[in-house]
Amino acid sequence: MRKKGVAYLLLSLIFVTLLGTVYLTQEGYDHEDRHQTAATRVETMNSFIEDLHHDLDRAAYISGYRALLGMEEHLSQKGAFFHNRSVMEEAFRQAFLTGGYNGTTFTVLDDASFNDYLQRVDQQASQVGIDVDANVTRVQLEQATPWVVQVGFQGNFTITDERGSAWWEYTKNFTTDVPINGLKDPLYTVNTNGRVPNTITNHTLPPTGYVNDTNNDTAVLREFAEGSYYRTTDEAPSFLQRFTGDLTADEKGIESITYLPALSDQGIVVHTDRSVIDHIYFSSNPDNTTDRCDIQGMSYTPDWFRLDQAHMDDYELDTLSSNPCG
Repeated sequence: MRKKGVAYLLLSLIFVTLLGTVYLTQEGYDHEDRHQTAATRVETMNSFIEDLHHDLDRAAYISGYRALLGMEEHLSQKGAFFHNRSVMEEAFRQAFLTGGYNGTTFTVLDDASFNDYLQRVDQQASQVGIDVDANVTRVQLEQATPWVVQVGFQGNFTITDERGSAWWEYTKNFTTDVPINGLKDPLYTVNTNGRVPNTITNHTLPPTGYVNDTNNDTAVLREFAEGSYYRTTDEAPSFLQRFTGDLTADEKGIESITYLPALSDQGIVVHTDRSVIDHIYFSSNPDNTTDRCDIQGMSYTPDWFRLDQAHMDDYELDTLSSNPCG
């Protein structure tokens, strides 16, 4: 009996040891699996955030460009400039985030505002078990170059795994560049009551310049004038200044030649007593004492091309014959 008891005890110990070994081994595997699952989840969310940051730039570009279109639409409907820079920036902020301004929704921003984008991000993320809470706290608008407006914004983000395995909470600043080519010039929109909108197009000047010195051919300048194209100059207002009717010179300024026949064709009374440089032509009381008329190679019927003395050199006309305007 004693021998049988010892044998039974040994068998029991062996059995318990085997069970313990199996249990501990399984626990090790389970712990390793949970660790690997958590690591994979963190890596997935980190990739999601990197993709989100990259996509934010594209979304800000779309919303920013359309917000500028919406602001031009607002000026066209109201027939007046924004009162000052602060009002203009607030209009952009509202249009950018919500798709409208002062209770008016811009058609061009239907389902294209930045808040619309953030809502779609949250909806898509929830399908893979990620919750995105994003809040834009600041929106800025700056003239980065004569041809580019920079949109900046600050976002507060809380991104959480719905399983509770990981979360990110942070604040980050973003900027994106919005080219102004293809946008409408607010100066023309307001001053022509929206009847002669002028699309901003950067004119590419050929090596011969505006005037060919070999034969005094002004064909390039005539094309520039008749197309109301734009050039850079620090003697003109920037694109953003034009939203407020501010015509002071800026180092990031642009200017065009106002093609008066386009205005008269729309029944707009033209001013034949002032220079056709846009920020001079649309000013309230331009100085016309040194204007030049009857410029060689720039005669039109009816005669409308008139240029102030300061711009004769800019457009390479200073060596051509002309007369003081009467």
